[in-house]
Amino acid sequence: MPVRGSKNAPKTFQGKSSTVQRFIDHVERLFALHHIVNNDDRCNAILDYVTTKVADFIRTSAHFPTAIIPGDWDELRDEILKYYDADRQQSRYKPADLQAFLRKSHRGSCSTLTQWKKYYRTYSTIAGQLRVKGVLNLREYQTLFWKGLPSELQRIFEAKLLSIVPNHNLTQPYEIADIITVAERHFLRNKFTEMTMQGYDITNLSETDSDDEDSESEDSDSSEEEGRRKRRIRKSHQTRQTRRQDPITVTYPSNPEPDVPKRKYEGSAEEVESMIKQLNTMSLHDPAYGHLYYRVLLLDPTGMAAKCI
Repeated sequence: MPVRGSKNAPKTFQGKSSTVQRFIDHVERLFALHHIVNNDDRCNAILDYVTTKVADFIRTSAHFPTAIIPGDWDELRDEILKYYDADRQQSRYKPADLQAFLRKSHRGSCSTLTQWKKYYRTYSTIAGQLRVKGVLNLREYQTLFWKGLPSELQRIFEAKLLSIVPNHNLTQPYEIADIITVAERHFLRNKFTEMTMQGYDITNLSETDSDDEDSESEDSDSSEEEGRRKRRIRKSHQTRQTRRQDPITVTYPSNPEPDVPKRKYEGSAEEVESMIKQLNTMSLHDPAYGHLYYRVLLLDPTGMAAKCI
């Protein structure tokens, strides 16, 4: 048997359900290659290719050889497959998984050979496992393969399928092999129509020229608009710079003295002087004194005459 970790040795089994079946198959091929037929030798040989935790489980099995009980490889192999959940991989997909995939692919798009191959791989993986388990029969397997295709692709393929199989009974699903033939022709890479340069497409020459002119016009308009936008930005930037550089002058409101109305004499100096002399000769109890005094004040609003009385 090859040494653990060598080129022909199986990858060390760590107890994962996704790898247990492949691990057992590899070990049994090595048994056949190296002519190991003894049950005890087989049971002990497998310990070299598993982790310590897995080896502890194998040694506690009732089918592992001891000093008084011989080993039984077939029973030990079945026990390893059972308790490391090998059938989990075989039951990985359920009908609900297939329905979800078909719904998504039917609503999606399939326009390239790469997308077509991905659809075929995914469908074969999910539906193929259900068919092996007996969940799907051949008719359902072929029908669902067709239903998973987008509606537009179904219409294209159906026209081509009728040319390939003109006498096909439409009560029966199309053969998947026929659908594959049509798909590979439809999605053929490097078609001559795809390999032609645009300059040689005569039907689109006028449209191309028009598109070029429109493009040049749009480019010109775009350039002018871009120039205006840059000028606005530059002007705005300069204005902000000027505002930053100008010294800020703070002016405080002054407290002006209240305006004093200028008073003017309303009477002549001779008239005021005459009234002052008259008041000085009158008695304070004279009834005419108050009236004359009031007139003097009106004629001389400066108040100078009042000081002379």
